[in-house]
Amino acid sequence: MAGAGSGKSSSLALRIMLLTQYLGVPLSDISVVTFTRASRADFAERLVRLFKLWGQALSMADAYARVTTFHAMALAWARTMPGFAQLRAFESLGEGEGAGDAFQLKVNPAQRDQLNACFQRLVETDNEFASIIQALQLRASRMAPLPEAHPEVQRRLAALVPAAERDAVLCDLIEAHWREAGHWPLPGVSAMRSEHRIHGQLFLCHGYNEAQEAWVMLGADPSIGDASRPGARLPLRAEWAVKRTLFQAFFGKPLIWIDSFAEVNVDSEVLHGAGIDYKLSGENSAQPLLDAFVAMAGFIENLGLEVPTAAASLENGEDGLFFQALRRYWPALEKQLLGLTPPVLSYNRMFAIFSAPQGSALSRLPEAKLHAIRHLLVDEFQDISPQIARWLQAGLAERLRRDAATSATLMCVGDDWQSIYGWRGSSPEFFMRFEQAFPSPDIRRLMLKENFRSNRQVIEAAEFLVKGIEAIPGKNAVAAGAQLDNGSASGVHIHARNDDTIARVAQEALDTGATVLLLYRQASDDPRKAPAVQALLQAQAKLAAQARRLRCMTIHASKGLEAQVVLLIGDCTARPAAPARNKLYTLAGLGRKGAAAPYDHAQAEEALRLAYVGITRAARAVHWFLDPTAAARAPGGAAARATRARELFQPEKATDA
Repeated sequence: MAGAGSGKSSSLALRIMLLTQYLGVPLSDISVVTFTRASRADFAERLVRLFKLWGQALSMADAYARVTTFHAMALAWARTMPGFAQLRAFESLGEGEGAGDAFQLKVNPAQRDQLNACFQRLVETDNEFASIIQALQLRASRMAPLPEAHPEVQRRLAALVPAAERDAVLCDLIEAHWREAGHWPLPGVSAMRSEHRIHGQLFLCHGYNEAQEAWVMLGADPSIGDASRPGARLPLRAEWAVKRTLFQAFFGKPLIWIDSFAEVNVDSEVLHGAGIDYKLSGENSAQPLLDAFVAMAGFIENLGLEVPTAAASLENGEDGLFFQALRRYWPALEKQLLGLTPPVLSYNRMFAIFSAPQGSALSRLPEAKLHAIRHLLVDEFQDISPQIARWLQAGLAERLRRDAATSATLMCVGDDWQSIYGWRGSSPEFFMRFEQAFPSPDIRRLMLKENFRSNRQVIEAAEFLVKGIEAIPGKNAVAAGAQLDNGSASGVHIHARNDDTIARVAQEALDTGATVLLLYRQASDDPRKAPAVQALLQAQAKLAAQARRLRCMTIHASKGLEAQVVLLIGDCTARPAAPARNKLYTLAGLGRKGAAAPYDHAQAEEALRLAYVGITRAARAVHWFLDPTAAARAPGGAAARATRARELFQPEKATDA
């Protein structure tokens, strides 16, 4: 157990040297498990270097044979089952074996082909599924309403009469632009004008979709540029935006508004009955329905739950239609994948197959696979999910059942303050309550307190943010002597968010010869949109790889990295309340016992841990750029907490921080 920069991975690697060089354990009895292919490669290279220091040659191939990922090990076990020697993982389908991020799946064309094929077959053969999808279409495709009191509605309501007077001409111009581009009419849409009244004024719609009982309106695609209606002062797009706002507030009927040509493929499929954009309650944004199925099913399975059972428990909630559809879709997809040649399974299904206490697959697992985990070492243990924890428990129990006489060990390293993947189903609870999850007659807890990366100011500021949330007791890092830096450039500095200032501070750090990480949490905070920051990154890209000292990425992607100076962009706040995920957390037995919203509570703590991770990437200094309006900061967010310790989070001049 240790904080950031304390040598956790080094301790893990040195444990292997102790086992092999001093205790005589064969290397073949040792397995190191990491989470990503990148961390696997780093650890294998470290192992080769260490063996060389002990005067022994270890090839990269032999190192890779001992260092694996959870998912690669699950695949290797699954391929021992009869008929599954060529088994493929759905997560790497179409990308080559081992490709893709097993946790954060972005659906690629090969995977989408399978998803779509299953969807189409279900729509055609399962009347109940088809009815649910039709209901989802009606809900998902309608334009979101705006309240009449909204300032934008009130402002444009004053232009109601002139908007109606020019509407027929605008409709003609918009439709002509779509026709010339070859995007109108659309399949499934009757291209017939219809009249509608708003506050007594007459407006037109472009078409009607009978299947969804919804009117269709074409938007002003960006390619229309600055074109305008003859004699008009404003561009056509600006005039059309007035109508869009009025319809959002006062139309009161099902309406599909297609904003641009880019949406044609998606929306025309929606009109046909395939491909729906859906936003689950508590999620940040909408996504294609089948992508949402994949994401939610993955979350459910990571929690150690079965999708049909869990989805059935949510069918009467706010997203009931979604879970009704998911309950039918997911087993059908698994059956389809299993019928391919060679067969395909998701990694979560592989974990589940080898998690059953009396499972035949586990009892038939070859001895060599169990010999390899006689001495099991796990990195970043705070990030395991209930699914992986159950799989580990079952595998270790099976090894013990077959051979209780041979000594065996499990060593895990981690930092519960760096647990930042709860949104995908991971939980630090198995690390925090290790003795209950992995009982043993001999358990030792070792605390690494020296931080060899960051100076005292950075450490104290980072730890202040996570103090008070549930954590392993007794953790408080101290800076190693070489990192003790009381200079004015050290510590955490708060700035008002300004893109030019971000570029200037980054350049000043680069001018001193420092390495710099530019970190943000979400897309809206991505500084790469700013011209000044773009110019800096482009200049770095022109340098030789070894000479580049500036990198920009999300905080999640930066885990395990370090730099002398970190620029942190934006606040770290809790995600919106998520009713479905709260119930799933309760079903999985996670979170604070008896809490009404255990997932929401866990996410509030995770937001603070995310800020801790971002800050502790820095050796010397952090420059934190926040919204200049302090009132805009979320009450439970990291920035709001930082304002309570100005001696640790130093506000720059000319800011209200």
